[in-house]
Amino acid sequence: MTGRLEVSPDALARELDGEVLVLDLRTSLYFGMTGTAARIWQLVEAGETRDPIVTTLAREYGADPSVIAGDVDRFLAELTDRGLLVAASRG
Repeated sequence: MTGRLEVSPDALARELDGEVLVLDLRTSLYFGMTGTAARIWQLVEAGETRDPIVTTLAREYGADPSVIAGDVDRFLAELTDRGLLVAASRG
């Protein structure tokens, strides 16, 4: 994932008590994210691309960026495969 991603127009997200809840409007399925997953979602919503997300998480969690990168890549791919994130239309 090298390009910028954005929340799909078919996904409705809200943060509640530190958890990000996402409703897939196509399937009516809810997805709950906490911890690192919620933080990645917040960074995507803020317009961050993969590399700044990795850098931010490595700094915030005191972890090796190479380990974080693999986890971020897998999570972004999963969200994209589920249709919750899409390639940004601009930027």
